[in-house]
Amino acid sequence: MQIKVYIKKYIAFIFCLAFLCAGLLLQWLCVSIGENILDQNVAKTYGQDKEYSQLTLFTSSVAGFNKKNIPELRGGIKKAIQESVSVDEISGRNFIDAYTAIDKIDVSSKKNGASVQVYAVAGDFFVFHPLPLVSGSYFSDENDENSDGIVLNELAAWQLFGATDVAGMQVEVANISMPVRGVVKDIDSKFSEASGENIPRVYLSFDRYLQAIELDPENLETASYIYCYEALIINPVKDFAINTVKDIVKLDENTFEYVINSERFTFVNRLLLVKNFFNRVMNKTGVVYPYWENYARAKEQVIMLITIAEILFFLSSTVFLVIGIVKLKPEYMMLKKFLNNKKEDLSEFIKAKMRKRMEEK
Repeated sequence: MQIKVYIKKYIAFIFCLAFLCAGLLLQWLCVSIGENILDQNVAKTYGQDKEYSQLTLFTSSVAGFNKKNIPELRGGIKKAIQESVSVDEISGRNFIDAYTAIDKIDVSSKKNGASVQVYAVAGDFFVFHPLPLVSGSYFSDENDENSDGIVLNELAAWQLFGATDVAGMQVEVANISMPVRGVVKDIDSKFSEASGENIPRVYLSFDRYLQAIELDPENLETASYIYCYEALIINPVKDFAINTVKDIVKLDENTFEYVINSERFTFVNRLLLVKNFFNRVMNKTGVVYPYWENYARAKEQVIMLITIAEILFFLSSTVFLVIGIVKLKPEYMMLKKFLNNKKEDLSEFIKAKMRKRMEEK
């Protein structure tokens, strides 16, 4: 009986604690989901001794952003770093980047042929996207000796060879013979399927891709459009990296989007997602999202819903805390009165003791 009375008296505080724990659990879940998307967390894994910012520029075909823009952008970023970062911090790599074009291309082996999606990449693409390897290896950048080859995903490997351990075998890409450098694993999940990740895909170096589609790599005016530019930049002060890139890239504001990947899943950004709940699904810029961005945006939607639940739990916890305090106010007043009386009794006791000592003296 006493237990029931106790529970009834303190039930508001019990609910407060339960909702608080639920809110903290959802907060942990949001952080865990964000940290498991590896290509959104390069700033955390690349260098532990420096503060980096990872950002991505997505463009549409009408933006006209192509390979001729890359030297100016890279030069501007390096110059800004030299002018803004101390000599001690300049040591080592303070800036890496990658860029990507997306297209369809014909690829064939001795066994089979197919029209597959091609990601023409340059720079440190596989640093930003550490895809699990089934066999072989990546090519690191346009200067790597392996960049004359091709990397397949599992679906493309099965379609072309009927196997995945095919590193070193040859394929024909638009009548150009290329060695297979590696095969990357397909991620089997509903999000991956919906994002367009699980389709036959190949990865080529950007210059090799231009050769395959018979464009002269030296003729930058005719180079294919770049739909995604990614950068990891030392960030000595807040927003240094994003402001540097924005100052250099001059495009029509209706043809591109920026994402600061390293801040994407912070609590503040999640609150902004909730604020822009209805505008979130509207793409007004016409940018072309690669599969990894579609995947990240799908996860963002899940995190946004969890964040809404998290906020409701924290608000409910606060409400029950207030209710509990109000319900216990009479008991608090009684306790306060009791303590005041005891305080007065203690004061009288001390005074009596002091008077007695004075009389004895």
